[in-house]
Amino acid sequence: MLGMSLGQTNQGSADARRDLKQQLPLIGGFVLLLLVSAGAMMLVITNQHFAEGVAHTLEVRSTAYRLLVQAQDAETGQRGFLLTGNRVYLDPYEQGRLAAPKALADLRRLVDGNAVQLAEVARLEVALNAKLAELAKTV
Repeated sequence: MLGMSLGQTNQGSADARRDLKQQLPLIGGFVLLLLVSAGAMMLVITNQHFAEGVAHTLEVRSTAYRLLVQAQDAETGQRGFLLTGNRVYLDPYEQGRLAAPKALADLRRLVDGNAVQLAEVARLEVALNAKLAELAKTV
């Protein structure tokens, strides 16, 4: 009986090793699938991060452009009024004059946390205030 037990144990060990060898490709494939899935997930997260950055940049550019248009509207209205004396030109002047500071505040909020851009917004604010004061003085 002892011999049978040992023979069966040796055969059982051999069967277990053979089963393990047969399952190794399946285990390897599963590990590879996990690695590929983790890599794909990292790519999705990275892509989302970059997309958020691009969206923020576009929002900053759009707000800066809106500020430019409002300042130009104020100046165009002022010029039209000065050239013609027609008060209808004061409408775009007033709209631009009132809307430009809000756009500047929106721009400041968007770049908060970026010291370089905040410094540029501060310089822009000085120039805008000087321009609006000049327009107001001539109107």
